[in-house]
Amino acid sequence: MNKDKTNPGLWSIVDSTYNRQEFGDFKVGDRHRSALQVWSFKSIEVTHDKSKSIKEIDLGLYDITGQVYYYPNSEIIVLNCGVYAYAAEWPDVKNLRNGSFVTARLYIGFEDDYNYRLFQRDDPEFPDMMHTWEITDILVDAKTPLDRKIQLKELPVVHVSNDGSVYKRINKTDAYNDCDGSTTYIYICKKLD
Repeated sequence: MNKDKTNPGLWSIVDSTYNRQEFGDFKVGDRHRSALQVWSFKSIEVTHDKSKSIKEIDLGLYDITGQVYYYPNSEIIVLNCGVYAYAAEWPDVKNLRNGSFVTARLYIGFEDDYNYRLFQRDDPEFPDMMHTWEITDILVDAKTPLDRKIQLKELPVVHVSNDGSVYKRINKTDAYNDCDGSTTYIYICKKLD
């Protein structure tokens, strides 16, 4: 697998306050066992390129080439770009079939809501998608209306994304209070297994 990243040992994973409100907050140093999910697609198309690669182009945003797998009796599609990720929703893609290779630009997040679907696979061909992640840094999107970012005002900006999102470093999430409970987090993580 080609994982052409600025720091090949670290991943940036997108999350939202909504997930943390339902599944609990994180702090720097936490370990989290999760599969990866495609959070959203910016673009996707079938390709003849048979390589499997992932390249981070911005926080949580990756360009990938990989192979698509449909599984019987499943509402999810698995993407193998050198690391497995799944998507519960896919855009319409011309000529997409089981086994097709695709190129895509997409956001990657932790999979919290669908764990039971991944654990309860009785298909021996279904890949092991669960990994242990250590959160080494937490960034919060502070580009929100001024009244929702008062608690972040004094923190220095650590990253401005290509889309203009402004990120500040925090030590832990507080999903009900960070930006009035409506913002995006980026976890900088090490994949431990």
